[in-house]
Amino acid sequence: MVSGYSQEGSFGLKAMWAFKEMTREDMKLDHVSLTSVVSACGQERDLKLGRQEKKTVKC
Repeated sequence: MVSGYSQEGSFGLKAMWAFKEMTREDMKLDHVSLTSVVSACGQERDLKLGRQEKKTVKC
């Protein structure tokens, strides 16, 4: 989900929302999810949020 929203380009906020929901539900996320949400944060020009999200994923 996160990757799909991020790749579309105009759904950066939805990608970030999906990532937040997935982490709230304690879903196991991989490097693709992390890369996608950081990319979405860049698209939305919210680098502070991108740094926060990176900290939430244990790689």
